[in-house]
Amino acid sequence: MSNIAVQREYEAETQPTAKRKAAVKIMKGIGASSGVAIGPCRVILRSKDLGAVKKGEILVFRTASRELLPHLEGLKGLVTEVGGQLTITAHYARLNEIPHVAGAADVMGTVTDGQVIRIDGSKGTVSLL
Repeated sequence: MSNIAVQREYEAETQPTAKRKAAVKIMKGIGASSGVAIGPCRVILRSKDLGAVKKGEILVFRTASRELLPHLEGLKGLVTEVGGQLTITAHYARLNEIPHVAGAADVMGTVTDGQVIRIDGSKGTVSLL
């Protein structure tokens, strides 16, 4: 490895965190309810586990459905892999002013339970922090 390559590698590893944030993974979905939320996510695989969601978390769930409605109170945000702006969940998210990104393909396979994420319900983006 040349001295120039070693120097570039060293600079990449030691650069300030602000410059490294450009490498943050961003997933795209549909903005279903406007607003921005940053916080830990709770990935729920089965409907029967929805009771594990805590106040202040961002819920990540497979699909938008009526079974989510009782669990929306206290959520910081909501991300679903399937759904759109016209689902009942998106409607309730808007009524309760909860940011919601719908149709974020493979979000459940990308984020991990407890990981801090940022969602933008206006732009339809999910960012891993």
